[in-house]
Amino acid sequence: MAKNKNKNPWTSWIPAVLTVVAVYFGRSIFTQRQFITICVLGTIVCVIGFFATSKMLLKDKCSKSVLVFNKIIISLGLGCLLGSVMTGFVYTFINRPWFPFWGISLVIGLSLGILFTVKNIRKTKRKGIEILVGIVFSALFMFLASMYISHLNYILDVSDPVTVKTVIVEKDVQRRRKGPDEYMFCVEIHGESFDIKVSYDEYESFQKGDVYSFEKYNGAFGEPFYISK
Repeated sequence: MAKNKNKNPWTSWIPAVLTVVAVYFGRSIFTQRQFITICVLGTIVCVIGFFATSKMLLKDKCSKSVLVFNKIIISLGLGCLLGSVMTGFVYTFINRPWFPFWGISLVIGLSLGILFTVKNIRKTKRKGIEILVGIVFSALFMFLASMYISHLNYILDVSDPVTVKTVIVEKDVQRRRKGPDEYMFCVEIHGESFDIKVSYDEYESFQKGDVYSFEKYNGAFGEPFYISK
């Protein structure tokens, strides 16, 4: 029985290119909360769709529509992941607790990393390499879990904001060869210093020592976060 030669989902880069373009322009079309919500939900849907189509790809007979769908799902999933990472610093957490952020993230990361290691260590004699890869995957899964839990704490929050005033300790600009520069204020909140992203207009309007206002939200999981006004 002839095997399907088109099982590689990376044979076409068109969906990937279109997804990157959509992510780039999506940030300017949607509000911050809408964009993060789309990225989080999109990632979940794409992961489910990927595993569903991957089982079909393992069979000898597989329709072209499934192959195309698999490529699109992978591209959209990576695009949503990219969007989630890009928006990981649009809000600032203060005094992040052990639970649920790092506690749940640690459990998810270790569980998936151990599962990945056990599944692959039986198929190879290079036990040390598989264990090292498992550790790397554990750290990656823990980072992703923490990021998405943080996003959910933000997008599911329905609390009314409270205005917080603080003093600008330092001003900083991060120059980039590609893409726009990032403008930062170092502010002090609850005795701790934090770097907050601001717009160019805000960066030029405020000076070191000026009072700067933030909006504080309680967070869906009880972890407060701050957004510049």
